[in-house]
Amino acid sequence: MIALSCDRKDGAERAIAEWGLKNLRVGYKLDVEDARRAGLYISEGRGLNPSTRLKEPMLFAEPALMLVKPEGELYAAWIQSTPFARVHVAEVLTAVDNFVAKDLPEPRGSA
Repeated sequence: MIALSCDRKDGAERAIAEWGLKNLRVGYKLDVEDARRAGLYISEGRGLNPSTRLKEPMLFAEPALMLVKPEGELYAAWIQSTPFARVHVAEVLTAVDNFVAKDLPEPRGSA
């Protein structure tokens, strides 16, 4: 598992420290156009973020969670248009365990 962010290194390091992500690899400086090509929502900064009191970047990607097969094919995606309703990773991992244990078919939406 890896987290990617459009943030600069200092922002990624701050998130690692504040969110207790000691066991998660965090990549930073994801190009906004690469995030857009991946289907993520891109937002424009509005000055100071009301919850963090930090200046928002000009453009940034909203949260998303993607499950990618070992061969690089997308298996499932949860793409958010707002940071306030994030997916709970524990629930996704439980669902993945069920997919594997029950040998369920591929997710729908691939037609």
